[in-house]
Amino acid sequence: MWRIVATVSVGAALAAWAFPRAIEDWQFQLAGLADPFLGRPAPGLTILVGVVASAIVGSIVLVVGRTNRPAALRSGWAWPLLAGWLAYGLGAAITLAGGGQAAYPGTLRYDFGEQVQHETTVPAVCRTPVGKPTVLAEVRPTVGNGTPAVGGLPMLWLREAATGAPERFGPLTEPLISGAGDGTALAAFVVPTLPGRVLPFLEMTHGDGTVTSEVPIEFLRAYDYVVIDLDDRGLSGEATVRATRWEDPYGGDGLRWVNLTIPNDPWPESFELSIGWSCDR
Repeated sequence: MWRIVATVSVGAALAAWAFPRAIEDWQFQLAGLADPFLGRPAPGLTILVGVVASAIVGSIVLVVGRTNRPAALRSGWAWPLLAGWLAYGLGAAITLAGGGQAAYPGTLRYDFGEQVQHETTVPAVCRTPVGKPTVLAEVRPTVGNGTPAVGGLPMLWLREAATGAPERFGPLTEPLISGAGDGTALAAFVVPTLPGRVLPFLEMTHGDGTVTSEVPIEFLRAYDYVVIDLDDRGLSGEATVRATRWEDPYGGDGLRWVNLTIPNDPWPESFELSIGWSCDR
């Protein structure tokens, strides 16, 4: 009797571990984020570990039982392993059947508030988490016929792309610098209501005394953005974002920002930005 209880208990424990593990593994796989070297779940690693563990358990049963393979299987120790593998297969099948990420067209509306006094609406790309087509993982501006320049406009991360869980530190936002996945630098969005001023740039002094400079940054990339309020309605919503001019993180002779702030600076020290989005499934 105790053998049956032990076998059922071990099998249930393995199944309870393997089922959610399979779901997480394949969510990361479908999102293109599976990477055991970065500590991310990956089905290849789990399956490899499972095969090795199963082989070790099977070898121990054969050695300890001093019997042949069919008798070892009849001893009942194969059933917990079978339960674990079946649970893993079921979790993988459910996740694969649910589909991967989806991408929808949409729009993003930016209201830069009283200090900047500018509003604009641009095309957007909305991406869902794996297997969750009615909520968003991220929404980012994209180039459209009427808006050829969107570089610097903030994008939003609302949920993890693989699991769909809320971001660990809440919704995140940062200026968009390059196109999705291709690394191509985007032309900077220009806020027409702001007076012109000399642009900030990063200056590097090398060991031989030569000085080189990076490409200057525009207004929107000179700020840190923090979401302070969020109304997430699935495929639409609105976020209130506080933008604060960041300080020079270097400040030394070897590496420093030039013109990050200037006397009588027309760029505000901070401002509130309202971002609204709507996505078409």
